[in-house]
Amino acid sequence: GEATADESAVVEYTIDELAAHTRVPSRTIRFYQAKGALPRPTVRGRTAYYGAAHIERLKLIADLQDRGLTIRAIRD
Repeated sequence: GEATADESAVVEYTIDELAAHTRVPSRTIRFYQAKGALPRPTVRGRTAYYGAAHIERLKLIADLQDRGLTIRAIRD
């Protein structure tokens, strides 16, 4: 079937695509997840997908780290 405009507006990234888009290394993204600072991706089959909320969160983490906050403080 044809995708509606709403469906095609949902942008999804694999971890490598997210890393390239945000310039945050994939191992750093995994570290943030392990620490609870970044939400888990949506998993379909064996592939994890990240969306706009993850991009915004990575920007926020970078901003807060620039201000001297630790990952634990950011998570909280």
